[in-house]
Amino acid sequence: AKFFLVTTTSPDQIDQEGRLLLQERLDAQKLDYPEQRLRKLGQIEGFPVLNLLYDFQQYAEQYHVHLHGFPNTKLGAGHWNEKGHDLAAKLISTRICQDSSIL
Repeated sequence: AKFFLVTTTSPDQIDQEGRLLLQERLDAQKLDYPEQRLRKLGQIEGFPVLNLLYDFQQYAEQYHVHLHGFPNTKLGAGHWNEKGHDLAAKLISTRICQDSSIL
C-alpha cells in the first residue's frame, strides 16, 4: 500500500454562479490553486493524487445537479449530499482499480 491523496471540493468551486462570484471577490482567475499545488507535490514526492474538483464541476454542469447541500437546508451549500458521495465513491474506486499499487 502507498499513500494516496484525494482532494475534496467546496460548494463555491462547483456551482458555476458561486464560482464566478468568489473569483470576482478574490480577484482570482481560478479556484484550483490548492489542487494544482498538491498535484505537483504528489509528482515530486511520488504519491498519487486524485483531484475531485474537475470531475465534480463537469458532472454538475452536464447533469445540472447539486453535489453539495440538502433540500431541507440549502442545495449547493455545505457538505456533499448523496449524489456528491456517490460520485466521489465512483471516482475514487475507479482510480484505485486503475492503480493497484495504491492498495
